[in-house]
Amino acid sequence: MAKKKGYRPKGPIQILASIGLVIAILWTAKGLFQAGGAGYKEIKNKVSSSSGLPVLKCVANDKTHTDIIDLQLLKDNNPPQANLKKLGKSNNVSYEHIMVDDKEYFINYKRHENGYSKGYILKINRNTGVAEYIFPKSLPITSTLAENIDAMMEAKRFFGVCEKAKRKKL
Repeated sequence: MAKKKGYRPKGPIQILASIGLVIAILWTAKGLFQAGGAGYKEIKNKVSSSSGLPVLKCVANDKTHTDIIDLQLLKDNNPPQANLKKLGKSNNVSYEHIMVDDKEYFINYKRHENGYSKGYILKINRNTGVAEYIFPKSLPITSTLAENIDAMMEAKRFFGVCEKAKRKKL
């Protein structure tokens, strides 16, 4: 085999330079793909966090009423924990407070008017969808803990079943 005119064998510096160029190209490509992936993850997280909790359709066992409950909307409008105590003693206000754990959704609705506290509690089992509505009797806003406990013991209780409903964008 004849050598071409002007041919010279590649030296170690040229080989190292070629390897460095390939590494630089791959590193740049990796950075570009990761930046795109980060943007995708950020968008995905924003979409899922805005609709993280489901919309539920709860039907009473006696079929007398149906509630549509957007848990994420309730959570987004939750009063701060520090304000709950102040709201509990305020007059002519209403608020809903939701707590979520691994086992259940717990919704507490309160309405204070004319010095009395009215409302209900809704507990929804996350595994079964069984809902328990608890309606304690109306009490003065200044009632003691013992009076509140008695009201809960004498509360009317109703049951229902909740299912996920599809979130609609109207």
